[in-house]
Amino acid sequence: MTIDKQALREVAERATKGPWTLFSDIDTKTFSIHTPRDKRCENVIKWGGFDCQPNAEANAEFIAAFNPKVALALLDELDSANGYASAYEAEKWHYHGLAESEGERADSAEKRVSELECIATDYGVKFQKTQDALKHQALLHKSQMEAAEKQVEELTMWVKRLANSLRNTKPNSKLYGAAMDYLSRKGLISVEDVLR
Repeated sequence: MTIDKQALREVAERATKGPWTLFSDIDTKTFSIHTPRDKRCENVIKWGGFDCQPNAEANAEFIAAFNPKVALALLDELDSANGYASAYEAEKWHYHGLAESEGERADSAEKRVSELECIATDYGVKFQKTQDALKHQALLHKSQMEAAEKQVEELTMWVKRLANSLRNTKPNSKLYGAAMDYLSRKGLISVEDVLR
């Protein structure tokens, strides 16, 4: 049921001001509604329809209780509650908008995190490949160094043999001393090797 609150307010404002009270005569079963200061003859409502009804007194009491002053107070409370409801509704939509905005920001941040994770994964894969290539180069270089060192050792051995053979065949030749000095300066033989 929809109530025309404005029409109800206008009717209540035109009616006799309250409070209203119930006048009842149990013996005659007469019920009426009046203001406390009026004379018995100045009833607000004197209606024979109340008389002889099973609920006559309760109905008259209800009408007296729901007088214009009460109706206006209830309408004021309802207007106030509607004001609070409107403010609440506006605030609710404000927070709904904030939540939507924050949701969009969270989605955007989540998307960016996903993009950065892809970039980090890509760099991680590239770093691993580079590291593997460097390890391979280091191992290759190490094996090349080992081969070169072996070759140097072999050449050193041959130079020493040649120098010794030369010394044995030509004891006065300076070539033996020069060869041994060269090997010593390059760190290819020790001093003990030279003295032998």
